[in-house]
Amino acid sequence: MDKPPMTDEEARGVHSLAMLTFVGFAFFAAIAHYLCWQWRPWLGKPLNYGVAELMDAAQHATRFLS
Repeated sequence: MDKPPMTDEEARGVHSLAMLTFVGFAFFAAIAHYLCWQWRPWLGKPLNYGVAELMDAAQHATRFLS
């Protein structure tokens, strides 16, 4: 009979590392989503961000040219 790829103790160690990595990723992903939501909410009433950015660019260009 062949030897199993890893012992139960090794499998527990791999599982624990995988779970720690997943929880860490989920934590940072939740923080990133929260910060993006604060910056530009993606649900609800649209705020026409594209128009606001174009107006800002136009104002900067006018200041630069004058």
